[in-house]
Amino acid sequence: MVWAKQHEPRCLIQPGTKITTKTIFMGELSQMDRTLRRKIQQSGKFKQLTSERSRFGRGLSLVMVAVYYSFIFAVALFPQVVGAPLWDGAAVTVGFPLGVGVILIAFALTGIYVQRANGHYDRLTRDIIEEAKP
Repeated sequence: MVWAKQHEPRCLIQPGTKITTKTIFMGELSQMDRTLRRKIQQSGKFKQLTSERSRFGRGLSLVMVAVYYSFIFAVALFPQVVGAPLWDGAAVTVGFPLGVGVILIAFALTGIYVQRANGHYDRLTRDIIEEAKP
């Protein structure tokens, strides 16, 4: 009898519960009403959000992979160029600024994604949540 009381059904969405993108995508809100979740996942805006986010993320990832492997191939195929000093007598080689460039590009791509996520994707998420509210 005690066990049944401890595991009796609860209200699926408590008043004041914050529904976030993480809740929708990761299923973190374990007691979310299944019909509400299904309504959100079948929403045209939700499908737009998921496809845009994955396509944009894949595109940025491909850019980063291309930049990184270009650097690696340059080191492997042209060691005399990458290993050459920047100027006569310099201890710093051409490879150093190239490596720093790879890191800076990674930061820039991260910034681009964050800007898009905080703008466009957050607006879409708010619209999805507003449409799904009972």
